[in-house]
Amino acid sequence: MDDYKGINPKLDEVEIAYRLLKMGGQSQNFRELAQDVFEIKGIKDKTPQQMAAFHTQINLDSRFASLGQGNWGLREWGKGKVIRRNISHTSSKGTPFYRRSQENLIIKKAALLKAKKMTPPNGTRSDVEE
Repeated sequence: MDDYKGINPKLDEVEIAYRLLKMGGQSQNFRELAQDVFEIKGIKDKTPQQMAAFHTQINLDSRFASLGQGNWGLREWGKGKVIRRNISHTSSKGTPFYRRSQENLIIKKAALLKAKKMTPPNGTRSDVEE
C-alpha cells in the first residue's frame, strides 16, 4: 500500500482506478486494476457483486477505454496508446485477416464473378435472339 501514497482511500472506486492508470501511464488488466483499487480501499474479501459493480462503473465512465482482452486504459491518452485490432480469423498461412480487408476482398471477388457471368466464355450473348 506504500506505492499508493497520495490516493485517498475514501474516494470512490472509479476515481481511484482513474488515478492509478494516470500515474502508471499504461493500460492495465481489469483484475489487476480491481485488485489494486480494492487494496487501496482496504477491502480484502471482494465479492463477485463488488467486482461486477466496479466493472459497470468503469464501463459507464467516459474517461476509460476498453482495449480488449480485459485491458483498460484512459481515453485521454489518445490514439497513440489506445490500439484496437479487429481480427476475424487467420489464413492457412497463419497471417491474420483484418475484417475490413476481408470485406474488400469479398466485394472485389463478387464484382469479378458478376463480370464473368455477364460475358459468356465464347464471346456471344445468350440472351439476344437472332
